[in-house]
Amino acid sequence: MREGLTYWALVLISVLGVANPIRLSGNLALVGEGLSDADRRQVIRRASLLALGLLLAAAWVGNHIVLYFGIKTGGFRAACSLLVLSLCLTEVLRNRPLGKDWSAGRDAKSLAAELALSGLAAAPVMGTVVIYSGETRELWRREVTLAAVCVALAVSFIVLRLGPKLLEQFGERGVRWMGHVLRLTAAGWAVDFFSIGVRDLLPLITSTPPAQ
Repeated sequence: MREGLTYWALVLISVLGVANPIRLSGNLALVGEGLSDADRRQVIRRASLLALGLLLAAAWVGNHIVLYFGIKTGGFRAACSLLVLSLCLTEVLRNRPLGKDWSAGRDAKSLAAELALSGLAAAPVMGTVVIYSGETRELWRREVTLAAVCVALAVSFIVLRLGPKLLEQFGERGVRWMGHVLRLTAAGWAVDFFSIGVRDLLPLITSTPPAQ
């Protein structure tokens, strides 16, 4: 029971760190300033449902797809970790103001797709979920990952709804730096998982003869 709860908390924090709903909420509040409150709710609801479907599918069948294509778990873990680390470091070092990630003037439908596909369920987030779903035989890890994904998206939904209030309370710079804290958390996760991936690949590397 304790192991399951610890793993659930780890998945939850990692998914939130990679998805970064705090920065997404600031971007949405600024880019979608022309939207009515009803339209903003619709955008957030549509994006959350789309992201939920994609991430649950990734958690349930993602490891099977990786195995089908003959990708080693260690290799996938290392590759995904590098992708997450690159995303985190690029965003923190560039320190771009909120509202610059997406183009303005989008309608509600395209904004929802952007929020889901480039944010809540972007490739690094999906890769993170696949990693945590474990090996195909580890059903309990998949179940815990599914539960953590649902809670992470519920938290993201609330944060997205609070976007204008967060900007009003903390300002653009404050929200941006809170997002950087999540990114640094995800970067730490990425370094840890990259080292695990390399460790898992070492027996394969050392036992494989050099190419002729």
